[in-house]
Amino acid sequence: MTFPRTLALVLSFATVGFCKEVPVDSTLRGFANLSEAVAFLDSCFATGDSKLLDGNLLGSRTVTFDRLEALYRVKPMSARYADREFPTERARFKLGGHASELGHVHIDFSRRDQTWFLDGIWLCR
Repeated sequence: MTFPRTLALVLSFATVGFCKEVPVDSTLRGFANLSEAVAFLDSCFATGDSKLLDGNLLGSRTVTFDRLEALYRVKPMSARYADREFPTERARFKLGGHASELGHVHIDFSRRDQTWFLDGIWLCR
């Protein structure tokens, strides 16, 4: 089985069982730290570029761009998350979530080696 434009198919064991991680497309933007990631999000919202954001997601495409863009206009993601960092001990990380500062919007990240990628942006309600 081949995976076009991918770096690798990574299999790993999650804490609660076996999970298959999504292959990483070599054209996806990766981030060394959270400030880079939220600066990228801010640039997408500032320019209204939902295609750029969608094109840099490992998994589910965002259907919440307008909602996030409106939240960005109130307070940019870089200001909202200035005091946060990616965890060093985990391979998954989330901004927002159930009834959070982003409403019910989830911004999921996954780490491959030392690089973080946007995994998906979705709405739970």
